[in-house]
Amino acid sequence: MQGGPREFELKLELAETLLPNVASVAASKRLRTGKPRKNRLLSIYFDTPKHALRRAGISLRLRRVDGSWVQTVKLGTSVQGGVSNRTELEATVPSKTPCLDLIAGSAVRKTLRKLIANTSLIPVFQTDIVRVVHGLKSAGTEAELALDSGCVRSATQTAAICEAELELKSGGVEQLLVIAQQLFAGIPFCFSSQSKSERGYGLAELDQVPGHAPIKAPIARLHPSNSVADAFASICQSTVDQILGNWKGIQYGDDPEFAHQMRVGLRRLRTTLRIFRPVIDNETMRGLTRDLRRMGRRVGELRDADVLLADIAQPVLQSSVSQDGAQQLEELLERHCHTARDSLREEFRQTCWNELLLQVSMLPHGAGWSKDVKNGGKISRYARKALKKCWQTVARQAQDLNVLTIEERHALRKDLKTLRYTVEFFAPVLSAGKCRKFIGRLKVLQDSFGYLNDVALAQTLPEIVANAPKQSPELHQAVGYLLGWHSRHADDEWRKTQQQWRQLEQQPKPWN
Repeated sequence: MQGGPREFELKLELAETLLPNVASVAASKRLRTGKPRKNRLLSIYFDTPKHALRRAGISLRLRRVDGSWVQTVKLGTSVQGGVSNRTELEATVPSKTPCLDLIAGSAVRKTLRKLIANTSLIPVFQTDIVRVVHGLKSAGTEAELALDSGCVRSATQTAAICEAELELKSGGVEQLLVIAQQLFAGIPFCFSSQSKSERGYGLAELDQVPGHAPIKAPIARLHPSNSVADAFASICQSTVDQILGNWKGIQYGDDPEFAHQMRVGLRRLRTTLRIFRPVIDNETMRGLTRDLRRMGRRVGELRDADVLLADIAQPVLQSSVSQDGAQQLEELLERHCHTARDSLREEFRQTCWNELLLQVSMLPHGAGWSKDVKNGGKISRYARKALKKCWQTVARQAQDLNVLTIEERHALRKDLKTLRYTVEFFAPVLSAGKCRKFIGRLKVLQDSFGYLNDVALAQTLPEIVANAPKQSPELHQAVGYLLGWHSRHADDEWRKTQQQWRQLEQQPKPWN
């Protein structure tokens, strides 16, 4: 489908009281050009009664501008990792009624007419926003900062909107990142996960703002004809969506899955940086890897606490010899989880993470690497080469599997994760059948290694108990029972692991 000019926007949610602070930073850093422009934006969104346009990823809006109605069709209306990258088609219409004949681009008009056939367009919701726009310029890059405050209304519900949108007008994303890091260095924010139209549809369809759920790894969109740089960008987008979505969830939700999925996302991004290092390596990317490892350690502390409670203790304590001791230990581990969650939540609300988060959000769009990227050829060949290297690392470590130390098992487990993520990344350009079967075998092996790692984690229980405010013989008895139970089962699991490794060795490799 043909369209108009592409837009690139960074969209952040923040408290309304902080909007003047962002404007002040723009002035103090001498980024602002000219005087700010203030407008009230009243917009009405139209769709069919069954919301056919929304399902097609299209929004149709009429906005009151200087006494006239401007019609806007947006293609690609979702927000990924706080970044909106969409196509817009605008035209002035004579009244407060959509006019498809004025849409530029015959393919877009044809698509809309097909979606609307045998039905009609109706107003679904409206937004009422006060927008203050600041023109910005830095090192040859021009941008606009829009500070929005207002609300979105459906027939029955209203939700507040307070956002900062940083739009690239000309120049490169590298300098846009520099501008963003200057503007929001000390401003608490969250990345917008929904456009204004998505929020409106949430109100209209659900009569409430949609809840925030843990985000699992999205599939990267790859094609065999992709360049290595394009593939890197696509895989980065997949990992960034997972990281930033769950980062927000950790701050506002108690579901342990947020920490689990964020740690997975951080590991996937670090794996991406590692396997593409030959084409994107520079000091910025190395620094990013170090910062991601630091963030991963903090998230890992919470995830370990959750695992101790849900995977190590609770399944076994139900059959403990002392129910009093089991209850005391479970309550202790619940408090341990709450403390770890509150600590991470408080830390993630600090602005010291802003620079890293902004860098991560713009990484898929070239920030930090596009100027230095090397030609790696087509992705299909690069994928096979990268996977062979990952497999060689794993096979070398597993050569003497039966005599590995605890530390060596842990290292092998991490390399198995790297292998799995890499196969999943490149599956769209490899044999689908081979990938599916290989990943299936690999998951079974990883589950065994994961349990053995959890058993090693259980050795921290005596230290946690020693710091408990109340001690009792029943509590210590429950810990001893728990450690003994897992020690016995770990021996059986290790024997199974060696057999599972031999099965994986014999499995046809997707990269061959």
